[in-house]
Amino acid sequence: MAPYLLKAGGLFYKNLKRLRVEQRTLARRYKKGVKIAEQSKGYHKQRLRVAKLHEKISNQRNDFLHKVSTKLVSQYDSIIVEDLNVKGMLKNDKLSKAIGDVSWTKFNTFLQYKCECYGKNYIQIGRFEPSSKMCNHCGHINKELKLKDRVWTCQECQRTNDRDFNGALNIKSFGLGTPPKIHNVSR
Repeated sequence: MAPYLLKAGGLFYKNLKRLRVEQRTLARRYKKGVKIAEQSKGYHKQRLRVAKLHEKISNQRNDFLHKVSTKLVSQYDSIIVEDLNVKGMLKNDKLSKAIGDVSWTKFNTFLQYKCECYGKNYIQIGRFEPSSKMCNHCGHINKELKLKDRVWTCQECQRTNDRDFNGALNIKSFGLGTPPKIHNVSR
């Protein structure tokens, strides 16, 4: 696997920074009011540099997604994922770049077709299942849970839940068809 892509200082992120610089150079070389065909040679050379860099970044992203999806499919017999509203999540100004960089929709597509090829189970649960808000121990739903709350305590059983770990356990339960009893007790 390519761990250098995950790190903030990895090749992928270095190329993204380089792309920003190259695109600024391209914008400086563009002359307003002049057709693309009549732009300078320097503009056309820079346009090719930017296009090659876009292709390189795309290839790096696809390579990483292929490696991770292949590793997951070869390692596990069943893969359970949650159907997320990626378009809605991309509207969040603070998270949109990170979500766009990892290409969740493409990753799910890779997982799905590789599971079919390898004869593995691909299970997708609905996006409206209370995966993070429901206590995996007693089934109580915490309706006041916000995105910033990473750890929360269940009001019913007093158990402290890590949001991500609790969500993963609930997704597994929903995917395998054994969801915990859901209590809609509101206090």
